[in-house]
Amino acid sequence: MAVHDELADLARSAGGQVFEDADSFRAAVDDFVPEGSITTGELNLLVDAIRLRALGRLVEMLDRDADVGAAIDAAGDQLARDRGTSETGGARWALATLGYALGRVDEAQVRARHAEMTSAGTVPTPPSVPIAEPAPEPAPTPAPAPVPVPMPATQAPPAPAPATTPLAPPPPPPPTPAPTSAPGPAERSGRGRLVVVGAVLVALLAAGVGVGVLLGNRGGDGGAKASDRTSTQTTDDTPSAPTTDATTPTSPATADDGTAAPDPLGVGYPQRNLACDSGYIVVLTSVEGASPATTVQDALDRFPRATGRAYLDPARSCRNLSHLTNKVNLARVPYVGPYPDAVSACEARMAVADTTTYVIGVAADATAATYCACSYDDAALPTLNSTDDSAPQGDDRFWTLELQYMLYEAGYNPRKLVPGKYGAQTTGFVSALQGDAGLDRTGAMDAATWQALKSRVC
Repeated sequence: MAVHDELADLARSAGGQVFEDADSFRAAVDDFVPEGSITTGELNLLVDAIRLRALGRLVEMLDRDADVGAAIDAAGDQLARDRGTSETGGARWALATLGYALGRVDEAQVRARHAEMTSAGTVPTPPSVPIAEPAPEPAPTPAPAPVPVPMPATQAPPAPAPATTPLAPPPPPPPTPAPTSAPGPAERSGRGRLVVVGAVLVALLAAGVGVGVLLGNRGGDGGAKASDRTSTQTTDDTPSAPTTDATTPTSPATADDGTAAPDPLGVGYPQRNLACDSGYIVVLTSVEGASPATTVQDALDRFPRATGRAYLDPARSCRNLSHLTNKVNLARVPYVGPYPDAVSACEARMAVADTTTYVIGVAADATAATYCACSYDDAALPTLNSTDDSAPQGDDRFWTLELQYMLYEAGYNPRKLVPGKYGAQTTGFVSALQGDAGLDRTGAMDAATWQALKSRVC
């Protein structure tokens, strides 16, 4: 399997947070990617792309709707300079590969950058260490020239704009400058001040007449409605996304059970807000997208076979859903459910088998995700080990991920490595837990080890 496909599997299994820290990324690759699939030089490039914030710059440019190819070129060239080399082909390939793993770059870009890298020679292999003095270059490429994004006139664009471009709407006209008719020092009297005040009043009256004419022309009802005055003040990234349920009349969505339900985001799924004590739900993403509508649609589209798909507004649901302590507090929460108990919700989560999902109780005091292992008897939990579960499938893969998150919560997995494979590092974490619990250090999960872990987490 190609490197970019391996890293895409890593992102799906461990989540995008693995790509935010260079050390965590390197450790996850060591534990997840089969030995020999990636060379030392390639790994150094990928690690440096994260450590030197080149991947972050690429994502920021893509968030501003930059051209993908131009963004890779600009961020890759800067990465090469930061590494003290003129080998731009490898740097661009590294960013394209990481971008593909995160779902931001298509495979054609990766293959093109790989061809560009190989045609220039071999993959550059400077050590993955900070470079104090970048190598000089004859003509530094300015930060991405083709990247400027058209934005509403009321916002300042991220790219430089001509100084003469006016902002709209324009500010009210300033008072008439005094110097053109100001009297000399000997003439500054009460009469002069009255003249100035009178001029200002005349200007204000004229402005008022103009506003009245404009308002009178807005329609036959003699004035603007309240909804007209507020509709232009929306700041949501998605114009069709409402700020409240009651203000936007949209076509109803068809729920999974065939019934019609409100869909204020207009994404084709129902909005079902949940009161406290409604049971348990499976939240389908832990990442906020570019807008609430994007977050909801992307998450719900990923699980076509899940039943009970819907989304909720945390501000109109149980308070805990907007006060989570260990997850992103989403503007709109895509979910399946609700279920009457945690075990039922966990079985639904196992069916979707995705590491970005989690179970949470809809209750005022439930501000942390529910670990499914806490709801099962020790004897009912599977035995896991590095021999049988080095590449687990089905439920064992789900429980391997659950184990790795719980080891993090208990303090045995400090870098939050969750590759979903039972590798050497997971074996070491489990051995440390067993030693602290007075158990034999087998490095494998059995009923007694599950009990020891649950006593520290549940």
